[in-house]
Amino acid sequence: MGVDKFKARYFQFRERLYKQFITLANLPKPEQPKSIVLVNLQNGTFEVTPKGTRLRPFERSDFITYQLPFEYNPEAKAPLFDEYLNKVLPDIANR
Repeated sequence: MGVDKFKARYFQFRERLYKQFITLANLPKPEQPKSIVLVNLQNGTFEVTPKGTRLRPFERSDFITYQLPFEYNPEAKAPLFDEYLNKVLPDIANR
């Protein structure tokens, strides 16, 4: 198949060793400011700061190892959540 028999023989071992290293290495992660929350979504990283929110491009330097299975859509509606808010906070003018 075009692969040297000695290299082909150990490919699974190398793959497992690498995965074990990544899992257990405890590589240092950069310290994130406490006032910033980052959430990885399918179409970018949602950033929440005291100044507001925004969707920004992915950055490897964030070291985020998860991604939620949906995209950010600023036009999305949440009727069930709105209904809940109307029930627990009936004074709409103060929301």
